[in-house]
Amino acid sequence: MKIVLTCALALITSVLSGCIKPPWHDGIDEYFERSNRILDVEQAVMGWSVDEALRYPPRQSLRLPVPESSIGMLDFLRLSECELQRLVGDRNSALGKVIADSQLVGYSLRFIVLAEACLAGEMVPEDLVGPLETLVAQRRSAIPHYVWNGLFAGPEFERMFSLSAREDPSRENQLPSSIETALAQLAESSRNPELNWVGGRDGRDGRDGRDGRDGRDGRVDVEQSLSVLASTKYAGALLLMQSQLAQNLTDHHAVITRAWQERPVCRRLNNKFWVKAVDRDALMFVFHRYYIEEVQRKSANLLRQSDRFVALINALRASVAVSAEGFDSYWQDNWIGDSSAPSRLRDAVAAQTRFWQGVLEACELSPK
Repeated sequence: MKIVLTCALALITSVLSGCIKPPWHDGIDEYFERSNRILDVEQAVMGWSVDEALRYPPRQSLRLPVPESSIGMLDFLRLSECELQRLVGDRNSALGKVIADSQLVGYSLRFIVLAEACLAGEMVPEDLVGPLETLVAQRRSAIPHYVWNGLFAGPEFERMFSLSAREDPSRENQLPSSIETALAQLAESSRNPELNWVGGRDGRDGRDGRDGRDGRDGRVDVEQSLSVLASTKYAGALLLMQSQLAQNLTDHHAVITRAWQERPVCRRLNNKFWVKAVDRDALMFVFHRYYIEEVQRKSANLLRQSDRFVALINALRASVAVSAEGFDSYWQDNWIGDSSAPSRLRDAVAAQTRFWQGVLEACELSPK
């Protein structure tokens, strides 16, 4: 068999999408080469391109609108008897202006708690009561938007879904426990942000006058979970490997199917099929060593992890109860739709399996 080396300059031109080959496909590449050799077919070396459609959406298409109204400077100075003044002052400090979106959830909830306390204690000038009540109502209704922006539109999710990873999720049987725990904790926090972003797990509900910066509130759990997701590019690697493997298996299936139809390894003799001993041994070796142990095993690992990851993200989306259209399209197209990477990989493996079933039956090599 002759292999057309279309990516001979891959190391020099690795920035070109068609010649990017990750380090986690050696066994699967061996399957392609050996099965091609048995069937005496010529096929280009598989390329490992990055489909731009797989990329996580830009932040502007993920963010949901939040209230832009605020307390004016003069009104702010008139709240001197109210603890809300200190919170707003912190928010408008140099550090406060650059806090993460995930921390804005806690700030908004704290704003609501302190504003309501000021109103109940009649510490707000009469002409500010109406505007402050309006601000409270706006922030309360926007809490799901703040939560969404802090999670799905944040830098942690962007990194987790990055396609620049060279991790090999196919080596694992299950979703990494650290990622599963982090996503489950975020879902729990999102279902009850008043407790988990402000009050925390120690029983305080955020109404005790504290500002939540002592390291003991629920926001710490949220930030820790987000830091776990930001420490890996796992989701991007999982998606990329499923997509690339699906495409390569599909292309390979077309080549070997055509070769088998034109010149089957097993030839008819006296109404029976026969195989040379070397062909039989080689055929069974490739089937067991490379198709079963490499292609099927790695595909099963990827799909098992993908199913669990999808379930966890869907649970998180449900707990937030809102979603951005940019994410919905990305999620449907790449993760859960009929043309998604997992769906295409299932179809590609099923087609390869049917091919091998036909070959083994034709060669009278099927398990008895």
